[in-house]
Amino acid sequence: MRRLIALALIAALTLSCGAGSLAGGGIGGSGLSSGSITAFGSIFVTGTEYDTTGASIELERVASPASALRLGMVVVVEGDRTGATGTADSVRYDDEIEAPISAITVLSTDEKQLAILDQVVTIERTLTRFDASSGITAADFDTIAVNDLVEVSGFRRAADIQATYLKKKGVFAGGTPSVELKGTVSGVSGQSFLLGTILVSWNASTTLDGIPSGGPANGDFVEVEGTLTNATSVQATRIEREGAFTGDRDDFEIEGAVSSFVSLASFRVDGQLVNASGASVVFEPNDPAFVRDGARVEVEGELVNGSLIAERVELRDGEVRVHAQIAAASDIDPIAGTVRLLGITIRADASTQFEDDLLGVPSFGIDDLAAGDFLEVRGVADGSGVRATEIERSDDAEDVQLRGRVDAIDADPAGGRSVTILGVVVPTDANTEFDDFPVAVGDEDEFYAAVQVGDLLDVEDDEDGDETAIDVADQIEFASDEEGD
Repeated sequence: MRRLIALALIAALTLSCGAGSLAGGGIGGSGLSSGSITAFGSIFVTGTEYDTTGASIELERVASPASALRLGMVVVVEGDRTGATGTADSVRYDDEIEAPISAITVLSTDEKQLAILDQVVTIERTLTRFDASSGITAADFDTIAVNDLVEVSGFRRAADIQATYLKKKGVFAGGTPSVELKGTVSGVSGQSFLLGTILVSWNASTTLDGIPSGGPANGDFVEVEGTLTNATSVQATRIEREGAFTGDRDDFEIEGAVSSFVSLASFRVDGQLVNASGASVVFEPNDPAFVRDGARVEVEGELVNGSLIAERVELRDGEVRVHAQIAAASDIDPIAGTVRLLGITIRADASTQFEDDLLGVPSFGIDDLAAGDFLEVRGVADGSGVRATEIERSDDAEDVQLRGRVDAIDADPAGGRSVTILGVVVPTDANTEFDDFPVAVGDEDEFYAAVQVGDLLDVEDDEDGDETAIDVADQIEFASDEEGD
């Protein structure tokens, strides 16, 4: 089974309201796709396998070989496609921010927030792909550190950048390093302005791209390249105005975070205006309520005068988590593209992002799995199991974890109490710990008095030598809807 190259494309250009990076310029002709690279073969862009032979490849406006592309990079692909295959004419990559990390906040064992030039970057163990410049000791989720000089690609949300790719380029030890950042211009005064709290100065030698000679105006969304003169000031060498895609396209796809949601008739994905109110629009899962600010989605349709008229909207940032070991070879079906964990059928599709930490298989997929492999899966419940958005093979077995919504509750202490999540019966006992519930929950009695069908729970069964099942939950936490996004 082909692995899916998380298509490289988060509109290397999104929109100004801080909702995304922007893609600029009038467009017409062949199709356009924007999202993140999940696997290699050729490249898979939002589920389409694009042949890059003969395509022009640009990384940060520099002509580059296709071998320079990396998993997790957000790219824009232009080309023609028929069904699930296509031919790319061009692939463009542009990062979201490049600068030293000034602070790190640990949110959980699988999520951290990095402070970088007044912007918040969220990294996730199973989502963010890590890389390093030649000669630089590679960073990963556990070793990333304050003062690391990093390049980040990902999806802009209202309050942060959800990183899909992070490259360590060195360690900041003082001086005036080269930096890049994007944001909405405010506080224009002469030849200076603010991006958030960062003061940007420019002069006659600064290259202005798409900007009048008088400089940017308040409200412009721009990309700035320059040098960091102190913790809150940048001397710009180049300023480029960016914006949402314009013009018309018969075939247009974009992956990114929802922002500025008013209704299904008016919201933005990575800054791109979307109208998904048509009666024939297909939603996956089949409940449009998932379209809300902050959700990561993939939208396919037609671009008409700069507005994306949606034909399909798919949730790409699933709330479900399954971390467990494959029990038997019979649980793997490469032809169907499925694997079973804890009895749950996990289904991969052309947009699933794969990563192999065990053997480093470059084109890792379902057909590379074996009994005993420990997988970390993120995805969306689809009624028959889980549609995986990310599958990572770990280099070692860990605690069994399950996040999902409660299907059923057995609160009768006579036969042993349990909750059922995604069809998995999760027993509890007097030693189970309960945390983070909206009401006080300190023991089993209080848990079963509080828990309801539909609650989103995090279950953990500590490593005990059998990571193929949950015998008894060691810990159950309440996960808010916001945490699940």
